Amino acid sequence: MNDEKVVSVDFGKTRREACHAFARLLGLFDAQNAELMENPVRLFDLAGAELYKRDQVLREAREALRPRILIPCYDRGPIPFMPLRTVQVDAAEYDRLRKCAQIVERGIDG
Repeated sequence: MNDEKVVSVDFGKTRREACHAFARLLGLFDAQNAELMENPVRLFDLAGAELYKRDQVLREAREALRPRILIPCYDRGPIPFMPLRTVQVDAAEYDRLRKCAQIVERGIDG
């Protein structure tokens, strides 16, 4: 009887478990879970679109962090993007803004 071979068949169990785990991560309800099992590509497309939007927001934030420069315009002279002005903030606010800038940079580069 030790010579008996057992054929392992999961009948789609692995796929169902993966779909359930993905649904839990996305916070989907049971009705949406069935849709996920039928057509997971659509939800991956939605997730990809959301990631793209977040990436664009990070890039815009990084662009906002860059110092503004003067562009030379040879026929009219340099054109400033925005007027320069001094703003005073306390040390805690400045540290918070520096940390935000570092988070944005890590989000883009990391």
